[in-house]
Amino acid sequence: MDLAREVLLLTPGPTPIHPRAQAALLWPTRAHMDPDVFAYNDRIVADLHLLYRSGPGAFASLLSGTGSLGMEAGFANLLEPGERALVLVNGVFGERMVEIAARLDAEVLPLAFAAGEPVNADAVRRRALKTRPDLIALVHGETSTGVRNPVEAIGEVAREVGALYAVDAVTTVGMLPFEMAAWNIDYAYTGSQKCLSAPPGLAPVVFSARAMARIAASSM
Repeated sequence: MDLAREVLLLTPGPTPIHPRAQAALLWPTRAHMDPDVFAYNDRIVADLHLLYRSGPGAFASLLSGTGSLGMEAGFANLLEPGERALVLVNGVFGERMVEIAARLDAEVLPLAFAAGEPVNADAVRRRALKTRPDLIALVHGETSTGVRNPVEAIGEVAREVGALYAVDAVTTVGMLPFEMAAWNIDYAYTGSQKCLSAPPGLAPVVFSARAMARIAASSM
């Protein structure tokens, strides 16, 4: 066996750190109330809105944690106990969505598809019209199988039934086209170590204006 032969692994990550991100790790530490930190955070937020194409009134932030934290943050803010969550499952991370929603005492309605096959939008529409979920959740690029799901088509279903729409974009945003506002997405998240080619440990998230209104109403 030729052990010196190069092997190209097209895995979903962690990806090699971009030189600009590597250089940024050498910046001097600043206090969290330093004006430079506020200005830098403002630039990050603006970049996140551009990255996700989030639309007017959206809220963007960096969470200190993994993509799974981004997943949990979305469900925890958008689901109340007893509300219905239609979770589309065709891999490990769809299954994780089911688990997290169940921990929040939501009424979880898993709709399973074969691993390695994309979600079928017509089947989702039939189930959504029958169950009228409060939230529809989908993994855009299922890490465990490499399948890309029809995010835009499912957004049309969510619009039709009046459901909020949450999308795991961990292996897609920053690499594939992503149009949060145009695709009717209310919450999206990724991980810094994937398509953004940065060190692991951050979860960039965005809530739509509609999601923020829902959060404000539920906190009153």
